[in-house]
Amino acid sequence: AEVQGARKHGDMEALAAALEKCDVADDNPEIVQARQDLSRWHVLSSKLPLELHGAMMRRDAERVRILLGELEASGLAKVDGSEAARRFVKRYDAQAACFDAATAAGSSRAIRSALQCWEYCDDDMRAVRARLLLRNIENQRIHLLQAVEDLDGGKLRALVASWTFDPKDDVYTAACATLRRYEAATAELHSLIQSPTGLLGLAT
Repeated sequence: AEVQGARKHGDMEALAAALEKCDVADDNPEIVQARQDLSRWHVLSSKLPLELHGAMMRRDAERVRILLGELEASGLAKVDGSEAARRFVKRYDAQAACFDAATAAGSSRAIRSALQCWEYCDDDMRAVRARLLLRNIENQRIHLLQAVEDLDGGKLRALVASWTFDPKDDVYTAACATLRRYEAATAELHSLIQSPTGLLGLAT
């Protein structure tokens, strides 16, 4: 019962102690499996702490997650550093959620803020995607500003129509307002052109 309980709880020290005083035959299937578990656990307890430490020093959350998965699959409850590693991954998940919200909203301000708070490796796919998205947003903002400055209604209309980012973006909302004024002026001019009296009014 002690052997079974120690295996169930992933307690390496308790399992070693239970096997030491166990009087069940060594060829008993449960005892054989328990000794195999203990042997694997000893290997993991010697290698995983170093690998976890190295991955955390590199700020590599995905590697830490993989190593914790190996630990969980082994049945061993913990090794040195595994609790710190779990907290490390939990903080990563919290920051990743901020990234996901910022990128889903397409908000350059929120993405920039998330990048400034990012504590993990720069080549993490979330960070890479966020930087790429931020670059795309900033490029689109530059094009909108240029179209407004050039008073290019056709280009402005196309850029506004193709905008897929934060609808509250200040450059985008300003461009929309400019486009509305442009279209109103265009409609008024078109109406005047269609009206003979309007043309006379323009001539005078």
